[in-house]
Parts: sequence; C-alpha cells; structure tokens
Amino acid sequence: MPKEYGLNNLQEVRVVHKLFFQYDRYIEAIKKGLGNIPRLQGNYTKFKDGSPWCQIILGKGTEADLLKERPTTAFVPFWISEQFASLGDNLFAVEQVGNALTHQERNRPSLVDQIIGIAPYIELRQDRDSISSDGLSHKVGEAINDEIIANNLANSGYGKLVLLDPHSQESLRHFDRAGITHLDLTSAPLFADFLEKKKLIDKKSAFVALDKGSLQRCLYLCDLLGLDPRDHIIVLNKNRSGQNHVDGCEVLYGDPRGRKLIIFDDVIDTTDSIGKTSKSLIDKGAEKGIVVMAVHGVLSHPARDNIERFIDEGIISRLVLTDSLPNASFNLEGIKGVQVIHTALLMTRMAQFLALTSPEEIKSDPELSRYVLEPRNKEEIWEEFQAMYLGCPMTNFPS
Repeated sequence: MPKEYGLNNLQEVRVVHKLFFQYDRYIEAIKKGLGNIPRLQGNYTKFKDGSPWCQIILGKGTEADLLKERPTTAFVPFWISEQFASLGDNLFAVEQVGNALTHQERNRPSLVDQIIGIAPYIELRQDRDSISSDGLSHKVGEAINDEIIANNLANSGYGKLVLLDPHSQESLRHFDRAGITHLDLTSAPLFADFLEKKKLIDKKSAFVALDKGSLQRCLYLCDLLGLDPRDHIIVLNKNRSGQNHVDGCEVLYGDPRGRKLIIFDDVIDTTDSIGKTSKSLIDKGAEKGIVVMAVHGVLSHPARDNIERFIDEGIISRLVLTDSLPNASFNLEGIKGVQVIHTALLMTRMAQFLALTSPEEIKSDPELSRYVLEPRNKEEIWEEFQAMYLGCPMTNFPS
C-alpha cells in the first residue's frame, strides 16, 4: 500500500461494539491494521424502564490522550445481517454507537469529527424491478430495507463507508441519496492471487457468471489475470422456481464442454443452487470438480451438509470464501477443500485512506484502484459484452 498519505499523522480512534465481539478474530485483525491508536468500546443496554442508552467506554490509558487532543476520525466496524439479530435491532445498535460518537450537549463538542464505517457485509440485495409489468402494482420489500439502512446510517453520523463487494448498483443509490460517501472495494484481486498461487488457471479454465449480475465481477477477474474474456467466460441464466430455488441453468454465452470451470459469485446461502448449477454444467460436458468462489458466505442451514456432499460426490473440488462474514470459517471448519481468504487488513487500510482523501483520489492511484470496483447496471454490462464479443444482440447462445 502507498505510504504518501501520511496515515500516522491522524488522530484516530477505533470503536468496537459488543454486538460483534463474537467476531473477535476479525476485530483483532482490524486492531492490528489500524496500529497504535486508541480503542473505545460501545456498550449498548437499557434503563430499567426499557428505554435504551449507549455508553462509549474509554479504554485503559486512552482517556488522557482523548481529552488532551480530540480525535478527528472514528473507525467503526460493523455488520448488518439477520445472523446477529432482527434487522431492526441490529441496525439500531449500530446507530446508537454512531449517535454516541457524534452527540453534542452542554456546550461540549462531539467525541469525533467524522465516522468511517468498516462494513464487510451489509444485506443489500435489491436489484429487481418493483413495479409489475402491467403497472398496476408496486411491490416493496428489499428496496425499503436498503433505503432504511442508508438513511439511518446517515442520520447517525456515518458519513463514509467502506464496503466489500456490494450487491448491486441499485442498492448503492440509496447511499448516494442519503449523502454517504462509499468506497466500493472488490475482493477480486485477492481471489486472483489465490488462483495464481494454487496454479488453478490454464488454457482450459473458464469463469462462470451465474447470471448477468455476476458478469462484471468475472470480467474484472479475467482482466486481473490477463485472460481474454472471449475464451474464458461462460454466462448463465439461472432458472428459478422460487427465491432460493434453482432448477437448472441456460447457457447464454460460451461452451462448458471440456472446460475447468470456476464459478465466481457474490453471496452463497444454503448452497443448494450452487450444487444444482454445478451439476447442470457437468451434465453439459464440463469437467467434474468445479471450483466455487464466493465473497460472502451467509451459509444458512443446510449449507455445511450440502458442501460436504458436493465435495464427496466430486461435483465441486473446492469452495473459496472470504471472511467478510467471519462465521464462515467456523461453520465450515474441518471440511477438506474449503479455503478462507482474509479481508480485514484490506478493509482497514482502505478506510484509513478514505479518512484523508476521496474515493476519486483513491481510484486514481494505480496501486489502490485495483481494489475498487463500482457496481454497474447489469443490463448495460451485458449489452457491452454482446457488442464487444458477438457484434450483434444475442438471445440464445449456443443453440
């Protein structure tokens, strides 16, 4: 990472909420990445009448330093996921820490000038049309959650966020509207380094985009590895029978026959769809032992049983995840063929850069820019892909 940003000149604190103490390894990695700066604890509880309160606890040996020279920046790591609590309780706890850091009363200044949220995973999944084709109904659900999250974080002082592989451009628009500056990191370089280290790439390799929404990520991985997308990309259209149910896949581009396939997706949950898609690709002629890579491992039951079965049956050869949801390595502990890529240092260092500069300046730095990938509209990406590699619109390829 570049050194010219002068990070050591910052007066900073890091704040860890007790809600996430179960993620102690990730928190310790953040602590190591931030270096020798004060640590505060956010303690959230309730009065006897049930009304909530939040206390910022000064760590041992930091009180005098904080009172002598008020810090400019607080780094607050958090996750927003139903794995911790209901969305409302989870979000409210994060809000309380933000409000406690920026609260002003009795002519006293706020504890810090700015908050930078380090958010490895926020459940932002909305990328579907919410208005029916006949225009008579307006379906709302995930889009409302995304908007509530963005507005509440902004109102609680989270002016800047560092995100890891956010789901879609549509989700991020709510942060833009709320006035939150967000740096959209990608784990693709970490996966590229992993693939090269394990020597998993050769002329028969092909990356599988499970749908148009995954295509941008796969194209970027090809670019990082110096591969021609024309020869190393397969694009699918998953056939869904429900929210989490996939019955098979239609190949929109490429030919899986005789290829060593690498599926690259953003989120895996029960892994049922990954298994069915992998089996469908093998039935279409792909080599057995597909490599599955995913950024966020939600891993709802029965994910562990499914993964063990897919590996035992030779459907997949290995599963590679980041620790953006740190429970992934715990839930899959002991399964041969599962590897976890660590992301805390990347998130932490980029948060420090964001404290001193803008996303635009970070993207102009060649060394930093490779870790930034802003989600684009999936239909635009698909149209550009068709125009570049097919020369004309395509509806079904191969036949």
